[in-house]
Formats: sequence, C-alpha cells, structure tokens
Amino acid sequence: MNNAKNSMKKYFLLKGTNCEGPFDFEELKSKNISKETYVLHEGLTEWTKAGKLKELIVLFNLPPFGLNIKSSIHSPIENKVQNIGSTKNSKIIKTSLIIATVLLAVFFIYFLLFVW
Repeated sequence: MNNAKNSMKKYFLLKGTNCEGPFDFEELKSKNISKETYVLHEGLTEWTKAGKLKELIVLFNLPPFGLNIKSSIHSPIENKVQNIGSTKNSKIIKTSLIIATVLLAVFFIYFLLFVW
C-alpha cells in the first residue's frame, strides 16, 4: 500500500534555482539525489530535504526514522572510552594521565634548555 502511494506522488526537485519534475518515485530513483536535495510534493508546505522524508529513506540506505544505531552498536574503542569513568580504576587512570603529562612537559623543557 505504501509503495502504491509513493508511485502516485509526483516529486519536484530543486537544483540550484531550477525546479525539475514532476517525477514519480521510480523516476526519482534514477535522479541520484542526495539526502540534502530539496524536494516538494503534494502535501508538503515547503521545500524539504529529501533525507527528512520517510518515504525517500530507501534512496540513501539510511536506517528507518527512530532507530538509533549509535546507541546499540559501539566500536571496542568507544566502549573502553565510555567505561573509563565508570571503572573502579578510574582514579588510577586519571593519575597516570596526569603523571604522563607532567613527564612530557619536563622532557620538553629539558629539550629546550639543554639540547636545542
């Protein structure tokens, strides 16, 4: 049913200052639009970025609206960074970072004074 509605809609594209169309959904697929392309169809009151229209998501391989992939999938590095503050050893980690920073500063000053 949804595909039938999409095929009946006529879409217009805004390319610079030029308006192109009307295109049905199948024709729109071949136009290589981006999610930043402004689109207008009956029912819209103003030009809208194509990426904000639910029925056009399939053109950009985006997840459905409301699905937050970032919250459910994290890289191992992101997981470690998120867990630094919640581990029992967070004070040790913070102290180690401070010590490393101080040592780096001392080395830099030594280099400036005696090597250069």
